Amino acid sequence: MGEKQPRFAALLGAASLLLIGCGGSRRALKVPDVASGSPPRSEPASARFFVNVVTRQVTIEPLTQSANLGGRAILTGTSVSFESSELLDLPGNPGVKAIRVSLTNRLGVPIGQLPDGTSTGVRVFFGPITNVGSFSDLRPLVGVSTAAGTGTASSVDGPVGSATFNFPIGIAVDSRGNVYVSEFNGRRIRKIAGGFVSTLAGSGAAVSSDGAGTGSSFYAPAGIAINPVDGALIVAEYGAHKIRRVTMDGRVTTIAGTGASGDTDGPGDLATFRNPLGVAVDSAGVIYVTEWSGHRVRKIQLTGADPRQATSYTVTTLAGSPTAASGFVDGVGTNARFTNPAGITVGADGNLYVAAAGNNRVRRVSLTGEVVTIAGTGSAGTTDGSGEVATLYNPYGIVAIGEALVVTDRLGHTVRQIRKKQGASSSGSATSYLVQSIAGLGGTSGNADGNGTDARFDQPRLIAADISGQLYVADYNNHRIRQITPTNGFFPLGLATSSAPTEAVQLSNADGVSPVAAGSPRPFIIYNEAIRPGASSTARVWLFIVPDGVTAFEFTVVVEAHPSSGAPVEGIAGPTGSPSVLVSTLVGSAGDAGGYVDGVGTASRFSGIYGLSADASGNLYVADTGNHAIRRITPTGVTTTVAGSVGVSQSGMADGVGTVARFNGPTGIAVAPDGRTLFIADSANRLVRRASLTGLDPANPASWTVTTVAGTGTPDPSNPDKDGTGDQATLASIYGIAIDPTGNLYVTTDTTHRVRRIQFKGGNPTLASSWQVSTLLKNPDPPDPPVLSEPRGIATDREGNVYVANSGSGQIIKITPDGAASVLASGLTDPRSVAVDSAGYVYVAEAGTHLIKRVSPSGAVTTVAGSGIAGFVDGRGDQAQLNNPVAIAVDRGGSLFVADGPSGGRRVVTIQRIIQSAGR
Repeated sequence: MGEKQPRFAALLGAASLLLIGCGGSRRALKVPDVASGSPPRSEPASARFFVNVVTRQVTIEPLTQSANLGGRAILTGTSVSFESSELLDLPGNPGVKAIRVSLTNRLGVPIGQLPDGTSTGVRVFFGPITNVGSFSDLRPLVGVSTAAGTGTASSVDGPVGSATFNFPIGIAVDSRGNVYVSEFNGRRIRKIAGGFVSTLAGSGAAVSSDGAGTGSSFYAPAGIAINPVDGALIVAEYGAHKIRRVTMDGRVTTIAGTGASGDTDGPGDLATFRNPLGVAVDSAGVIYVTEWSGHRVRKIQLTGADPRQATSYTVTTLAGSPTAASGFVDGVGTNARFTNPAGITVGADGNLYVAAAGNNRVRRVSLTGEVVTIAGTGSAGTTDGSGEVATLYNPYGIVAIGEALVVTDRLGHTVRQIRKKQGASSSGSATSYLVQSIAGLGGTSGNADGNGTDARFDQPRLIAADISGQLYVADYNNHRIRQITPTNGFFPLGLATSSAPTEAVQLSNADGVSPVAAGSPRPFIIYNEAIRPGASSTARVWLFIVPDGVTAFEFTVVVEAHPSSGAPVEGIAGPTGSPSVLVSTLVGSAGDAGGYVDGVGTASRFSGIYGLSADASGNLYVADTGNHAIRRITPTGVTTTVAGSVGVSQSGMADGVGTVARFNGPTGIAVAPDGRTLFIADSANRLVRRASLTGLDPANPASWTVTTVAGTGTPDPSNPDKDGTGDQATLASIYGIAIDPTGNLYVTTDTTHRVRRIQFKGGNPTLASSWQVSTLLKNPDPPDPPVLSEPRGIATDREGNVYVANSGSGQIIKITPDGAASVLASGLTDPRSVAVDSAGYVYVAEAGTHLIKRVSPSGAVTTVAGSGIAGFVDGRGDQAQLNNPVAIAVDRGGSLFVADGPSGGRRVVTIQRIIQSAGR
């Protein structure tokens, strides 16, 4: 098969992307299948596809690991995204299904194209296609958002975006979609309705008293539920050992519990509880309560005429020991044992389901008091699987929704789904149930919205569902109310059959099969086009032969194209650059005399770029020296000014918002690890400035605030480099600036031949007095021989080593964290700027030879790009022409960015490695 195809490597040279295939063959190509389970997560992949044959839904999960297959460079799911149709029938062939899929290039440079413009296309390799009874990962099938709360621990009413909660614990939703929240520490009942949060009841005082609205008080309220009979709220008052009733107008009465801790059944005004926590109400108005310290499930029935009076209720023990004995025993009534039962819900089958936090299990309680375990081994963990092998980590909240149960794992910081397997004969056995995570990462706390994979929680507590199929979670330590929405609009998620058909789904229309180093040969589909940054490819149809009985399948895909992402840019021995890199202009105009224009690509103008730095998202920040401004360049080449006199070259010195701030010849810039803070070497002002993102739009100068962190700004001929606090230290003509992983700043002073260190002492980072300036390295006195000679560019690596472009001596100096200096490389001609990638390779902008050099960690010098002739020619690294490169940066993916121009940077070029594919 392969012998009949043209060998792209022979036609396009060693740098080509080899595409070998079977043309448009429609015969099925069998993909190696997996007997059970999901595709191995250790195998490199760009994305995972989940295909539900029943609902026709196609869900795509980007995968962010980066890897190589036999020398092929792989673009991860963060670099290329997919857009898919739903699953479609192929007319006239019911056994064949189709999806239409397009690719979107999220990189800042084209993919699928050689330096000379020849299109090589993009290949999508298919991993094993697995028939599944239930999808291996349900988390991509939900979206998590913040419904209300800022994260501040207080009880401020107002719009959902500014209102606050104080350790929310209980939650309930009425038939109109209004959400009710109990605050454990805030001691209030809050209401969320119409985008606004208000206090329904509770004064905030740590006492228990009846009354109306804020005239009432609660002592650590916990579980909360709606009574469907009269619409009132039922609240389990943990701290006061009571059950309270709250009407929709905020009137609070006690319906059970004397306030003493105890085990007494009987009339509501005589009964006692031990820290009631969870509460549920069935369709007849019967109330069920769990007791955290009583280790029981109690039942409360209205036996009198007035639902406001405790004498109208009767309390009995449904399950658990009346002597408050904890433990784990499945059994009937008082013979059963619980440890710290928390949430409780009424299932669609009429049974009760309890999140037994201390047992690390979910238990089913019948209305006659029979207790059985349906999920959890008892060991703490977040392992998904069949109910008898799955582990739970302090399960706390539980709600029945559709045919599923959804449980919060308090200490696992996750949300889990439990549902009965289709075809399972017994509902009283854990083997009949399946436990799967739907949101959060097991054991990892945090606060993040997104799909279920990206979302993070911090000790989620009780949970509720509305009639539309959305979940609401009391995210306790985040002081927020979180909302979980299934992408298909309903629960349960995925499928839950007892087994999956063994006859494999097959890809029908592959363009070829190619061996890979990671395992079995993979079929691939070619997108025979180059894809520009931010653009989408033409959609291609993927055809699958789906055997009868298959209800769902999943598979991973790998995208192969060039340029690569994450691999070191190649350097070769010799006077010219590597033919395996591509130089292309990102912004600015080659040979232009300079100017000041914000715009896109080559329409933008600069006047001497001497500093570049890249953030984690691939945005560049530029010290535009001649325009006295700080500019921002997106990966797609959109240039905006974020600080300085916008559109007008105007020097000066002023702190303030970006439009007010002024600079005087800034030459260096460094982006802090958080990507929201810039540090600028404001050369002619002899200051180090700090720009922090205080607004929402990083492209808008009004979103940035500039302050001064070091330097007096006044020349001191007697002591031009005086150490001290930032407001007292003096700086000579500073040039470059860098930041290490711990936040220490380093600057070079090219006229006094020093490297200075600036450290944050604590306090307010916008104040210069919060910073300390010291000298890291200077020449001996007398300077014989000098260590530093016109040091300019400076960079750090992840170990905290500092690298300096020693321009006057043609050296790269390495300074260890303890201050020991050595020569890493020598023999360079006017090295102006340095950058370090994640592998420890140092890249040098060598202005004197118009070349970009690479220095290995051991000091070997090679050439990356440039022909040695001054010019402005894009193309392969050995043919491209640069002109006086003076600034260089490297992004997280290993791409280089260089500013060059005859009298300072006028344009920024990217340097990317070309993918080399061994082929066959």
